[in-house]
Amino acid sequence: MILKNDLKDLDTKALIFDVDGTLTRWTSVPDFLKDTLASFNVEYTSDVIKDFFTAVRYYESYLLISGLSSQDAYAQALEIAIEALRKNNISGQEFRDAMFLCEASYTTCETGIETELDYLSQKYLLCCYTNWFASQAHKKLAMHGIDKYFPVFYSFENVYLKYSSVGFKVILSSLEMAPHNVIHIGDSQSDLACKGAKIPFILIDYDNNSQALYSRSDAVITEFKDIRRVLKK
Repeated sequence: MILKNDLKDLDTKALIFDVDGTLTRWTSVPDFLKDTLASFNVEYTSDVIKDFFTAVRYYESYLLISGLSSQDAYAQALEIAIEALRKNNISGQEFRDAMFLCEASYTTCETGIETELDYLSQKYLLCCYTNWFASQAHKKLAMHGIDKYFPVFYSFENVYLKYSSVGFKVILSSLEMAPHNVIHIGDSQSDLACKGAKIPFILIDYDNNSQALYSRSDAVITEFKDIRRVLKK
């Protein structure tokens, strides 16, 4: 469903997609953590998911301060934040590696997404821009058979963390395009950083729970297939 469409007449040549929450979605983060812990014979508790998201925030803070990407730093954040790891003598590196092995298996895509991407790829250059490790994002897209549609891939490892317009400005330079040639499509607050680079933004709100972002979005949709419809305006 299209909830808003204020896209102006544009000369769109490229679409930039967020990965997590946009192209792919988690089936269950608790199940992901539960099964990963089970591989170490450790029981899952509700505190683990809270600690996990604390670890992610720690790591994002490290990225913002240092400007450096590091799987080792992420492992350290996991070990510091997740009490269950320390209690069971599991290193952050061990837990990170176990998560990375199965992470893609706990994601899904919207029905018909491949058909839609095939259609869009014939009209626009399709790019990805993720706040996650590129190798892990690639695994998710490959698992669902949609990696072939994205010849250009950006992450905090080769551009900048997607909390600032800086990354989007670098992408514009890389693509040799102006802001009116590009549209960004995402699902979260961090995706709105594209507005600082004057790039139009399509918010995809699958679960109808991101109303706070509607006023700053140029278009709001609830299904992936709506993308082609808002672009036809």
